[in-house]
Amino acid sequence: MTAAGFRIDEQGNKFIRVKGVRWFTNLDYKERHEEMILFRPYAPDKYPTYVNYPAIEVSKVADIPCDYDGEMGVPITFLDKYNPDQFEIVGISSALATPQENIKKQEVKRNGGDRFYYREDNGHLKRCYDRIVIKRRRG
Repeated sequence: MTAAGFRIDEQGNKFIRVKGVRWFTNLDYKERHEEMILFRPYAPDKYPTYVNYPAIEVSKVADIPCDYDGEMGVPITFLDKYNPDQFEIVGISSALATPQENIKKQEVKRNGGDRFYYREDNGHLKRCYDRIVIKRRRG
């Protein structure tokens, strides 16, 4: 494994940064309460609803609508910006999704567990990567 970066602190302790590795904590720290600035308005044609869970698909954290109060499926990168004062985490799609076999019988079951699906403009079902389901805490 190759480090993505490294540093040595004043006491001589060595630290490396490894690509693709994240550490999350529930410890309270100042940055955890920084409000995420939301500016995209909700538009039903821009945010499809899942066919197997009552939430909307938000494909990028930057696209979280500023005026939507329902449940939203967001990428796991949301956790980098999570503010518990601003959002409630409802769950994860692999636990909340209606099982695949109940969605479309003729579709081949894919490995990796259940996920959310939404219907694309062409009518085909699109399978999402795992999503964190969130809901705004204030309006």
